[in-house]
Amino acid sequence: MIQRIALIAIVMLFCAACTVGGCQSNPRHERPPAATVTQSKEDLYRNFEKEVTLIGKAESRGGEQGRVIVIGDGTAVRLPELSGWPRGVSGHTVTARGKLYRITPSGESGAAAANDYFTLRGVQWTRGDTRK
Repeated sequence: MIQRIALIAIVMLFCAACTVGGCQSNPRHERPPAATVTQSKEDLYRNFEKEVTLIGKAESRGGEQGRVIVIGDGTAVRLPELSGWPRGVSGHTVTARGKLYRITPSGESGAAAANDYFTLRGVQWTRGDTRK
């Protein structure tokens, strides 16, 4: 009898702890909203060093570029962590989220330079345009 009462007390304490917040879903663990970039290099310049969502065409290019997402104006954003697109993805629209970095090989900061490029790191991606 005492064991049964102790067991009930433990279950009640556990349920009370979950109700207070220990077991409830916590929105603080969700990623905050990110700017969506789909059209222009100017959007990339406005949002580098931030979390962004890119929507564009998946491509594989030679040399240092490797895997890229090409946005509306033809600007390619490199995905250095991605070794390859799965079969059937290259050439199709993808939505990718990660932290956008501006790379300036000349070491210049400030205004745009001809040899600037952008990379997306910590990428999570899915096939298609997730806005639809």
